[in-house]
Amino acid sequence: MDRFLRAALRLGGRRKPAPQRASAEGSYRLDALRASVDLSSLVERLATFTPGNGPGLSLCLHGPPGTGKTELVYHLAARMGRRVLAKRVSDLESCWVGATEANIARAFDEAEAEDAILLLDEADTFLRDRRGALMQWELSMTNELLQQLEAFRGLVACTTNLMDELDEALLRRFAVKVEFFHASKEGALALLAPLLVAPLDGTERALVAERLAPLTRLGPGDFAVVARRVRLLGSTPTAHDLVAALEAEVAAKRGPSRAVGFQRGHGV
Repeated sequence: MDRFLRAALRLGGRRKPAPQRASAEGSYRLDALRASVDLSSLVERLATFTPGNGPGLSLCLHGPPGTGKTELVYHLAARMGRRVLAKRVSDLESCWVGATEANIARAFDEAEAEDAILLLDEADTFLRDRRGALMQWELSMTNELLQQLEAFRGLVACTTNLMDELDEALLRRFAVKVEFFHASKEGALALLAPLLVAPLDGTERALVAERLAPLTRLGPGDFAVVARRVRLLGSTPTAHDLVAALEAEVAAKRGPSRAVGFQRGHGV
């Protein structure tokens, strides 16, 4: 029933596909991310991939939200000089029998025709373990994705936050699986640096590092939110203001918190 309601709502007000975008607005730093593999080396190896020459290449990028999974695909596309064809569940799912499977197949055909990297973003719905399926359509759409992954000769990436719930047969089809983690203290400092008006001196850096240390759930997505706020407000926040905004972002992940914004105060 939920599936039909979602599809009916979309028919009442069709959503436009997400526009192509630049990779992290030039601020995506591989050296600031934490992952299960060396991302710089991975990107260099993947960048040599040529579609159509042998089997395709499939990536499964998993980990908490905001840790850089989606942006890695855009970064890789920029490195390869190719565009990203991004598809969300809402772009593919339909209430009509067989339409979701047809939409999945069409997405792979479109990516192949355009020589694009296919990104199935937050693809948990299509990747879930079929043993837990309650309806036939859940099985058929996962089976369709499995068949398309096997036949595709290009590069496809799926992102998910729910690795433990994914179908084992599908997981075996991914040649590369990368787990993303929240930023380390050093990574957080590196992600903060482009937002600063001036570099921190030794004392300031130590104070900022001390405040960032408890924020163990930070990721590139949090810094991107703060960066957008800086541009929107046209402000010149201090390091203290930026860290306060990041603290508010982390607090918001645990439930209602104080209002998010730049709070002037003492310190760096």
